[in-house]
Amino acid sequence: MKSKRIISIDVIKSLACLFVIFLHCSSLFFYKNNMVVKNTLPSQIIYYIGTAAVPLFFMANGFFLINRKRITIEYVLRKIYAILVPVFFWNAIIYLIYFVLGRKKSYFSILWGSLIQKSFFYQFWFLGTLILLLCLAPFLNRLLKKSFHSFVGLLVGFVIICFSLDLYSHLVLHFPVQSNVIQTFRLWTWIAYYMIGGVIGYLYFHNKFDIKLEKNRSVGVLILATICMIIYSVLNQKFIHNIYAEYNYDNMLIMLWISILFITILNIKYKSELFSKFIELISANSMGIFILHIPILKIVVHFISTTGIINNILVIIIVFVTSLCISIVISKIRFLSKTVKM
Repeated sequence: MKSKRIISIDVIKSLACLFVIFLHCSSLFFYKNNMVVKNTLPSQIIYYIGTAAVPLFFMANGFFLINRKRITIEYVLRKIYAILVPVFFWNAIIYLIYFVLGRKKSYFSILWGSLIQKSFFYQFWFLGTLILLLCLAPFLNRLLKKSFHSFVGLLVGFVIICFSLDLYSHLVLHFPVQSNVIQTFRLWTWIAYYMIGGVIGYLYFHNKFDIKLEKNRSVGVLILATICMIIYSVLNQKFIHNIYAEYNYDNMLIMLWISILFITILNIKYKSELFSKFIELISANSMGIFILHIPILKIVVHFISTTGIINNILVIIIVFVTSLCISIVISKIRFLSKTVKM
């Protein structure tokens, strides 16, 4: 494996952080009282661009982890511990707040709720899934090293499951069948993206990642795919009677768009040292941004109206910058640094 830092993956992680904020902020600007508000297309576009957030995170993890030289049980346990430290800490903060306010909730219910998208830190479902994928990583790592073709065959199997569920939702139910399973346990989807990242990483680390596209053509393909994704996502609201981006992850067009985005970013050469350092800073604080953006968003929307594209962009900037700054400060405090790191 190449030893030097891959700035492209830092860019992907940074974009994923920003896109998560796109999702959680922009939905407030066009979806109210279970209805899509009229004249909110710009906010819808920003929201659906955020669709790439979670898949990019899983792909970036699969890119490195599945391609490690060796994955031991000890390594997996250390990684799980690193994930659980912030989960336990931040849920303990919420428990103490509830206790002071006289709201009777058990710590375990708050903790478990966060991992299944039912608590204050509902975004921690991602960490619950990441733990499950970590448990699968040793098997996927060995399979990839033993037989690349078998690995790809298994990936194709999971992709077929994704496409089949998406087609069933569209052609039969006209409603997302995935809604019957909480995001934490939609493993067919997350394993597919995790393995796609693993395949791209395998080709990259073995010097077989040789997609020779002119820069303008590569960006042009990405722009075209993005436009198609936006049109599909906006129109799809009425077809499956649901606006949420989480039900688009299994779609063939969405999966292709996210893969093109990942590959395009990976192929770009970043020559600016200042840009690289800035991206490394954001990437290093990606966990902190992921954790902190929800409570910050809840505070910000008390002061800024959730109407209009200008306010939408303003909220995104405030939430992102504030989350980054607080994460940097916490990471400098020795006994708290692990609560915003992974």
